[in-house]
Amino acid sequence: MKVLIIDDDADVLRAARIALAEEFAPIALAGSTDGLERHLGAGDCELVLLDMNFVTGDRSGSSGLDGLARVRSSDPAVSVILMTA
Repeated sequence: MKVLIIDDDADVLRAARIALAEEFAPIALAGSTDGLERHLGAGDCELVLLDMNFVTGDRSGSSGLDGLARVRSSDPAVSVILMTA
């Protein structure tokens, strides 16, 4: 099962990859939702871990909800876990 982890914090990406490496392969990492559709376009991504906040100072979660809508538009079968630190 391919997992895509999207977070703007490099430490969160690294920690998530390490934590999930024994259970999932491959794991793709992205620091933003730029190119999200490209990651999903191959059709082999089954799970997205998506940060809720990408804009400094904005903690509304709107950027994460926008990403969720984009995932759903690209591939409604992909499971999404929204997260925030």
